[in-house]
Amino acid sequence: MTTPSWARTLVTLACRLLPAGQVRDRWREELLADLEVLAGRERAAYVVGVVVNAWALRSAVRGGQAGVAVARAARRPLGCRLNLRHSWHVVSTEDGHPYWECRDCHKTWVTVRPPGDWSPGF
Repeated sequence: MTTPSWARTLVTLACRLLPAGQVRDRWREELLADLEVLAGRERAAYVVGVVVNAWALRSAVRGGQAGVAVARAARRPLGCRLNLRHSWHVVSTEDGHPYWECRDCHKTWVTVRPPGDWSPGF
């Protein structure tokens, strides 16, 4: 089975975002090899996935903070990502000021409440 030229071209262009040299060549060869075993809709979906995730792959390869942020966001539970459900608990800063933090995604909630009132208010 031969891979259409459009698919190979899009994967090659997506790999151009990666740092030049052996890293780019290795990723391009690996992605094209994965492409060879797919057919039809699977191939099209794979190419779209490669193109859409090219910037995230670049950040991960470079070891930048953007790659860390993408990986951290991918681990967050769906309820946290949609801001529908959080598992709040009280934590304190180094100087003893308490605030609410989600156990799963570490989102913080700072409220202005009277001292002693530690209900989340939601």
